[in-house]
Amino acid sequence: MVRGRGEREPAEAAGVMTLAGMRVGQSGEVVAVEAPDQAGYRRLFALGLVPGARVTLLQRFPTYVFTVGRTTIAVDAEMARGVGVATPARKAGPGHDGARAQGRPGHASGRRTRR
Repeated sequence: MVRGRGEREPAEAAGVMTLAGMRVGQSGEVVAVEAPDQAGYRRLFALGLVPGARVTLLQRFPTYVFTVGRTTIAVDAEMARGVGVATPARKAGPGHDGARAQGRPGHASGRRTRR
């Protein structure tokens, strides 16, 4: 595996998952990039997939598709497992964005009110 200078193994860093472990629509910051060979690493680097870049996963099957800035990239499962991503801590339970749970104005609460 080829790893960028100063990068840690994705599993070593606390609170870090791989791109393959993310849910569709989830975003995070790249903290490590590994590739099976130098050419793959250079390709990802040239497309903007570098530590500090913000990524959003768009699709998991048949290939992993994600955005980095204005670039959309598709990679296989092996490459997706080599990208370490730090995601923000979730305060609500799994599958909740917090807006529905707190019933904030302007957000769908699942209830209709009559006036």
